[in-house]
Amino acid sequence: MDILVRPVKEEELEESDRLFRLAFGTMYGLTNPNETFGDRDMIASRWRGGTSVVLVAEVDRAVCGTAVVTNWGSLGIVGRMAVHPHLWGRGVASRLFERVEDLFEQWHISQAGLVTQPNSPKHIHLYQKFGFWPRYPTAMMSRHINSNDSLTISTFSNLGKDEQRECIDQAFQLSDSIYEGLDLSTEIRAVRDQAFGDTILLWDHDELVGFAICHCGPRTEAGSGNCYVKFGAVRPSQNTRADFGRLLKTCEAFAVRKGLVNLVAGMNMERHEAYKTMIETGFVISTLYITMHKPNDPAYNRPSVFVLDWWS
Repeated sequence: MDILVRPVKEEELEESDRLFRLAFGTMYGLTNPNETFGDRDMIASRWRGGTSVVLVAEVDRAVCGTAVVTNWGSLGIVGRMAVHPHLWGRGVASRLFERVEDLFEQWHISQAGLVTQPNSPKHIHLYQKFGFWPRYPTAMMSRHINSNDSLTISTFSNLGKDEQRECIDQAFQLSDSIYEGLDLSTEIRAVRDQAFGDTILLWDHDELVGFAICHCGPRTEAGSGNCYVKFGAVRPSQNTRADFGRLLKTCEAFAVRKGLVNLVAGMNMERHEAYKTMIETGFVISTLYITMHKPNDPAYNRPSVFVLDWWS
């Protein structure tokens, strides 16, 4: 079978989205696979925001597979791959992965990662063929919002242009202090430019001590009623745990003002202290996956690191 892997064309985004929902809905055994993920936008929002490269696999001039590949500076993320169910087991995913590897080499990333189903040996086997190894579980966690919005909230969108440039520099310094080269600048700009939500900022005088990139509602990665923290982190210090708790509360207050009912975020369980803090503040696990790393190093998934994210 002749499989061509290439970047998606804009006019193929809707078709790629349908394929993505069909593949995962079929795997989950849903009655109507096309309704998988509801009104969340998992592909076009990333492509339009410039945060990711979207690849498609083509057979006989028809799109039969897709993958989203994200560059966070020194970290490369393999988004969930999707292959049309009629072509499962025919080598399409492997061809997509070969192109993903090419991108990582071009980007000079030092760590690659992904999340996958912990109860799917075939997926784990596929990724192991490319040098990815399973480590700790990653939980998508949520909390029903029950706070008021009386907190003072600082957001990226309320800064002037010069202040935004300075803020992005400080955000990079913060993420770089957690893992060398980790860079969320593109994600922060995408949320601003595409009006997905906003980036919450936590200050200690003029120093940025924490930030959270939030997607809000439908046609983003959040979905109706949800405030989804795409990435959140606090600067390592003696006050890290307290700052992390303050960041969660501020995100919740922000969500209240947006009229949303759930705060959602990903948490790798290797970050034990942060995971424990979320449990203590009322978050519960909604879905559970396993993280796979290449090379088999922890990156910033360490017990003392306070980061929210989802490698997908």
